[in-house]
Amino acid sequence: MNYTKIKNKDGSIKFDVVLKGEEFRKYFDEVVAYKIGEVEVKGFRKGHTPKDIAIAYVDKDKAFTEAAEKAVRISLKKITVENNLTLVTPPEVKLLEDKENLHYEVTVVALPEVILGDFKKDVALSNEIFYKELENISVADEEIQKAVEWLINSRKEFKEEAKKNETILTDEMAQKIGDFKTAHDLKESIKEGIEAEKKIREADKNRARIIDTLISKTLFDLPDMLINKTMENLKNDLKNSLESGKIDYSEYIKKNYESEKKLEESLKKQAEKELRAHLVLEAVAKELDIKVEDNEIEEEMNKIFIKQPEVARKNINLQQLKDFSYGTIKNRKIFKALENIKI
Repeated sequence: MNYTKIKNKDGSIKFDVVLKGEEFRKYFDEVVAYKIGEVEVKGFRKGHTPKDIAIAYVDKDKAFTEAAEKAVRISLKKITVENNLTLVTPPEVKLLEDKENLHYEVTVVALPEVILGDFKKDVALSNEIFYKELENISVADEEIQKAVEWLINSRKEFKEEAKKNETILTDEMAQKIGDFKTAHDLKESIKEGIEAEKKIREADKNRARIIDTLISKTLFDLPDMLINKTMENLKNDLKNSLESGKIDYSEYIKKNYESEKKLEESLKKQAEKELRAHLVLEAVAKELDIKVEDNEIEEEMNKIFIKQPEVARKNINLQQLKDFSYGTIKNRKIFKALENIKI
């Protein structure tokens, strides 16, 4: 097999592939041999018809098509391995006129090669900011009181009492709300909850900074076809979300984007950022040798499965759940490793 490689302007890759006649003949002969074995001729048992008789019953055009499909599939797999390509869309194959050989062109869209820059120092600086912010986290009395007021007003049995006592939390109220002996215990729990939320927000901010750092340190081209496909997926997700919320798509665009073109421009930017983030994190996982074990996936799947209502469990796609669990664990490990990088 011989082939040439051409990188297109849109980021896709075209291969011009030639399998010499004798090489392709092997595929063709294999298909014909199989079909001969499947021929049924009156007077002979299936698979026992003499070859010189059975051959007349084999459709040569169909045999050629099947042989070509097999040859393309196997040769393309070899090409992708040799070029270290991960295809993200089905290949577009075109057979070319050639009386002696199997000659075809194939256009593929593959994930770009991502070579990480020197990111550890900048990530460490981001982590330093993060840990300082964690140390400075505090919860003001006003925040606790606001949460208390919301909690009291959200429960019918407390509304009348709240009006009389100006939303003063009593021990009796605390005991009715949960496993608390006093109002002080409940307030401490609220304080811990607010503090935990603030820590999560700071962690999210740090992760966003880290991703921006990784993207800025890693230059690579994204195929237009990949960006457009991701954009279309985002657009479809938006439409489904609006539909489930009974919100008119056209009205939503007018209110938020003025035109569908502006919506698509926004989604395209989002798609590109999401793709770059995903690819750099995958590169980091490889760089830091992040691995996910089968028992970890199984444990994560069980956690998610148990939380689902009995009715919903019957409709769960286990492969999708497995893929989701794998991705969740992998990202968790990637960020944990990144957040542990220090100067």
